[in-house]
Amino acid sequence: MNKTTRAVTAWALVASIVLPCAAATPKQSYNPDATPQRQELRQLSGFAKSAAPASRKTMRVRQAAPAEWNGRKFKGALIMSNAWAEMSITEVPYGIYDFTVGESITSTPLYTQMVGDWMSGAPYRGSFYGIRNVNMFGTLTGSVNEVIDLTSYTQTHQFFGPAEYSVLPSCMAYDFVDGEIYGAFYNDDMSGLNWVKYDTKTLQPDIVCSFRNRFNVLAMAASPDGNLYAINTDGDLYTIDRKTSRASLVGFTGVNVAAYTQSMTWDPQSNTLLWAAITPTGSALYSLDPVNLSSTLIKRFADNEQIASLWIDTDTPMAGAPAAPQLAWNFSSPGAYDGNVSVTCPGAGKLTVWLDGEAVVEEQNVTTGQTVNIPFSNLDERTHHVSAVVKNDTGYSPVGEAFRYVGNDVPLPVTDLNFAENEGTATVTWTAPAVGVEGGYLNPAELFYKVVRIPENLEVASHLTSTTFTEQLPDGVRRYAYRVTPWNGAKEGESTLSNSIIYGQSYTVPYVDDFSAEGALDVYTILDVDGNGETWHINPYSGNNLVEAAVPYDENTAQANDWLLTPNVRLEAGHVYRVTTHMRNMWTGTPEKIAFGFVPGTDLDISNMTSIREFEFNTPSMTLEDQSADFSVPADGDYKLALGYLSEKGGGRGGVFMSQFRIEEVGLATAPAAPSALTVTPDPSKAQKATIAFTAPTLTLGGNALSGQLSANIYIDGGTEAIGTVSGIQPGAQATWTDNTDPAPGYHTYTVRCSNASGLGGDISAREFIGIFTAPFHDDVSTESLPLYTFKAVGYTPDPNYPEMTYGTYPEPCISVIHFNSTPDQQDLYIVLPEMRLNDESVYKLKFNLQGSYYAEGCRYEVTYGTSPEPADQTNVAFAVDKTGYGMEEREGLIVLPEGGDYYIAFHIVSAGNVDDYVSVSLNDIDLQYEGSALSPSVVTDLVAASELTSKLTMKAPAVDYAGRPLQELTKVEVYRNGSLLPVHTFENPTPGEELEWIDDNAVLGANSYFIVPSNSHGRGNAVTVKSFIGYDQPLAPSDFSILPSADNQTATISWTAPRRGINGGVVDEEEMTYTLLQLIPATDTTEAKTVVIKSGIKETSYTLERTPTDAQALEFYAVAAITPQGNSETAMNFTILGKPYALPFIETFPNGVASNNNWINAGNTNYGIQALPTSEAILEANGYTGITDQNGDNGVFLMLNGYNGTSENPVPFAVLSPKVTLGDCTDPMLSFYVYNIASGYQTVPSLRIFASNNEADFADLGTTQLDNSRTWTKVTYDLGQFAGRPGALLFQLVATAGGYLDPILIDNFSVYSKQNGIEDILGNDSDSNVMALSGAILTRGALGQQVDVFATDGTRVASWKADDRSRAVAPGIYIVRFAGRSYKVNVK
Repeated sequence: MNKTTRAVTAWALVASIVLPCAAATPKQSYNPDATPQRQELRQLSGFAKSAAPASRKTMRVRQAAPAEWNGRKFKGALIMSNAWAEMSITEVPYGIYDFTVGESITSTPLYTQMVGDWMSGAPYRGSFYGIRNVNMFGTLTGSVNEVIDLTSYTQTHQFFGPAEYSVLPSCMAYDFVDGEIYGAFYNDDMSGLNWVKYDTKTLQPDIVCSFRNRFNVLAMAASPDGNLYAINTDGDLYTIDRKTSRASLVGFTGVNVAAYTQSMTWDPQSNTLLWAAITPTGSALYSLDPVNLSSTLIKRFADNEQIASLWIDTDTPMAGAPAAPQLAWNFSSPGAYDGNVSVTCPGAGKLTVWLDGEAVVEEQNVTTGQTVNIPFSNLDERTHHVSAVVKNDTGYSPVGEAFRYVGNDVPLPVTDLNFAENEGTATVTWTAPAVGVEGGYLNPAELFYKVVRIPENLEVASHLTSTTFTEQLPDGVRRYAYRVTPWNGAKEGESTLSNSIIYGQSYTVPYVDDFSAEGALDVYTILDVDGNGETWHINPYSGNNLVEAAVPYDENTAQANDWLLTPNVRLEAGHVYRVTTHMRNMWTGTPEKIAFGFVPGTDLDISNMTSIREFEFNTPSMTLEDQSADFSVPADGDYKLALGYLSEKGGGRGGVFMSQFRIEEVGLATAPAAPSALTVTPDPSKAQKATIAFTAPTLTLGGNALSGQLSANIYIDGGTEAIGTVSGIQPGAQATWTDNTDPAPGYHTYTVRCSNASGLGGDISAREFIGIFTAPFHDDVSTESLPLYTFKAVGYTPDPNYPEMTYGTYPEPCISVIHFNSTPDQQDLYIVLPEMRLNDESVYKLKFNLQGSYYAEGCRYEVTYGTSPEPADQTNVAFAVDKTGYGMEEREGLIVLPEGGDYYIAFHIVSAGNVDDYVSVSLNDIDLQYEGSALSPSVVTDLVAASELTSKLTMKAPAVDYAGRPLQELTKVEVYRNGSLLPVHTFENPTPGEELEWIDDNAVLGANSYFIVPSNSHGRGNAVTVKSFIGYDQPLAPSDFSILPSADNQTATISWTAPRRGINGGVVDEEEMTYTLLQLIPATDTTEAKTVVIKSGIKETSYTLERTPTDAQALEFYAVAAITPQGNSETAMNFTILGKPYALPFIETFPNGVASNNNWINAGNTNYGIQALPTSEAILEANGYTGITDQNGDNGVFLMLNGYNGTSENPVPFAVLSPKVTLGDCTDPMLSFYVYNIASGYQTVPSLRIFASNNEADFADLGTTQLDNSRTWTKVTYDLGQFAGRPGALLFQLVATAGGYLDPILIDNFSVYSKQNGIEDILGNDSDSNVMALSGAILTRGALGQQVDVFATDGTRVASWKADDRSRAVAPGIYIVRFAGRSYKVNVK
């Protein structure tokens, strides 16, 4: 056993070690399996790597002094950090962060989201506008524009754009000169860029012109000198003309940049451009002075953060520079198009003012506090922008800005909207908007409102100028509300919806209630006829507005009798109506009883109820279905429809849930009754058509004989418009009609209604599957789609009353299968998808979300397919499926079909032959897509991306196609890097199976991710991904860390093995690597834990401690870390026990529950509550361990207890370390101790296993003692002869495994001694000689003339004399007394 495998918990351990930061390059932390990738600029086919202009000026680069930027803050859109390397795709916190410059650059998240890897973005008027692309293996599939409010830090808008390169930015920046967002966006064919203004209303780029420069843009920012600055991929700084996009070179920044998204902004406090740059050696924050051509490195980002947009939202001026000017818009009259802008200057200098980007004042001298008025006239009706800056000899002030809408604005929505009703009169009031949506003017003379009444969507006022509306509500019971829309002239504002109120005497048909309105049951009469307090109510836990009635819990109620009466509904005699509830029973297989009836509208009970229908129903699990009945009323009038719940108690019944209640007119009593014998016959070729056949009725709805010809209308899926008509049908005749309307594949319900001169009559419906599915196929899974799937089982017969495949809602809507296999036999379960028509030589990708778990070993999941849904035909295995954790996880795989046809795909669950296997599977979001031709190449093989100083990829070109056949042709193999949209390298026309090699000269230092896609004339093959880390990496912790104590145990030699690789698998800078050795000093009751650097700058891999010898033994902790310019490794840590070892004989009896020899160490994990400590008989008694007496009568034992307070049911082996003992020149060393037998009969037999080591590394197994339940002390003895003559002190490890719960393991009289001299405890000595401890003295008996030696417990001789049966005075304490060839332990009081 190796000591380093154990957890040591003596007192308290130091939780973490903080090393001094390395001075040079920041660490590059990257996990090759991590999700986030650095956002790389797209490579443009029309751009070549430009040579540096011969005449360009180079900026001076200096290192900022620490105090210059300490405490400075900025905000940014963070899209990459090495700190995210270990996170899954759902955990990566892309978003808006607040950054602070200090000893390092720290960040605080303000807004995060799972997908915020924006290509670029910009802040504008309190919001951040970001754009990201959506791509799959290099294929652009869409774009997303997002708006984040920078006050509440919430997303306010999201726009999903087209899959076009022209909507994607290389770079964006806000320009405070004209109040616009400018950007360099890619063009459609990726041959260059477009210069655009970004429209913040439409979230679309408006192209200004083609970008007239042969370079790509990394970062861009406006400056108060009126320029718009940009940095290109050569690290050159340019100015950009806003109107033409022509660039003028300023000079080389002095920074070698990498071609990744970067960002820049103007910093008024330093009067420089603040630049979050990415270089080949990592990311860093720079300050660029475009006037004096200087570049300053402020700080390197510790985790190589990548920031897509950067801004500063404070107006702190540079020391000595003026404060920001204050601006105000002033109009000649409200709503006018002329006036002036006043600019008040807090400081003196030269004033420049821009109106909509045009300079209207240029470097005008101003004094402190002076106000300058700038007139304007005939401005067009829109939002205008003015900005101003004052410059003095020190620098520019912060820029002052003001936006203002000129002319009549779009009104804001009305507020305080309220609807009240009094005796049928509706009164609607509201507060008028004060300003427009842009803060602009609203003309009171042109402000009016449109009012619409809900639910009819009837406009009841079209040009209302007041803020009050009244009207008389119409007859009939309805829930009313009003929608009010403000208008400012021709400009329409956003509508506001009022509260709702129920009003009226009676409803008209059709009457439909889905119970979604607040207080939905308020208009119903609820009757608890059985009087048990349980009746109809809204289920508060369903979340779906379900109305519930449950079986009675009252023991005195045998049958439910609960009724729900609708509000009054106006019905007429001579008509046939249908009442319908959309309902399900609580438990499948247990039918529930309901009843329909009606009562006069004046009644509030069922005493005068006319019964319509009473029946039982049973729906599939969690499936709501229509339950209906037709009826007529005897006279015109108002009626209440009654729904009764009448189930008997018991039989597993639970109740009913209802989501909708409907009353509809079927037709006049003289109209035809429903047809009969309806059949729907799908087309035999599985085309999307069907033949509908039926028999015409012979009676009217009122039950009288029909005469004359009939017509029949055919409807589909509940539609109200007929899709077909059959005319001239005689009553009782058969008729057919073929549906050639091309219905989509799936289940369809056809309804047939006949008509005569009295109109449409009764209906009949039938449901059938029409057509066949093809790819693409997608199903989110719902109650409607569940019947598409088939459940099959092999090895057992499912109970039809309790279907194992049901519609589930946890963890989200899904197909749910739960199965318990209580047999030793294998059982197979299949979830079969609907039949699919798949093509020859095709590859399909099947994706789905799965939550799948099972208990027994040998269970598995897989996807199969065959020509029928029967398990016997599911002979083809497409791919295996891994089980999941507790949440839904996406799974996918390929189905390769050389031969097409009609197939059934199944999710196959194998429950292995293990008793009590519980299988739980949830499936949703099932998606089948055509992936490509089966003749396309398969994947490259033997792919390796070397993590070295340069990036080299080696692989073998595919040798087979998707179907595993020899590949006939191979056109190319493309390599993509870091999510690039275009390949960074292409192997043209390689031979199938050829070995390929490529060195990537443009790989960024740090993390690189490649995916490789082969292609031929049949299409692209499957992509494979590989990751590498290029350049020097942050080292892993040293390994093989060991501590070898010296022979006298007063010092130790510490050694380790150097790390050869970094935390990302990269190369370690071994030349520059040194080591720092640390000592970890645990906390005590009076001192805090601390870490002491023993030695730094160590080049070797071993070190001998320089330690002052001590008499007491101590547990000491040491650690070592590798130090490189790329960062420090984690520490490797170990412990040792140093100090003077105890001499022979060594005896420990734990008198009075206290160890007399220090350094008994609990090496178990205290998180499990493991107890290991000396204790006394009284404490044992107090904790329920009665009747236990210590072995030698000194009231002390050592207790080892499993689990917290002994309450753990599961035994946890744990270890105790003894103090160290030196054997000296002893040639026959022995170990003995006593162990108490307790074993309460748990499954685990308690045991005590002993190990010993003389070097703390190699532990010899001395043996194991298993305990019984005899409740007696047993002596255990081990020969230590193998350690005689070995250097080093002896350390014992006691590994205890208690049986469980309250079973302790107790030891006593732990002794190490020479076999020749012998040690026996007093109670165990059966000779005539004896020794007694008196008060302050020792008395021997029966050894006259014998030599008596008295030793302290540390082995020091304290007294000796010739035995004469007289007492000798000694100080109080514990002693070892040796005479007459025996040893005794005494406790002198």
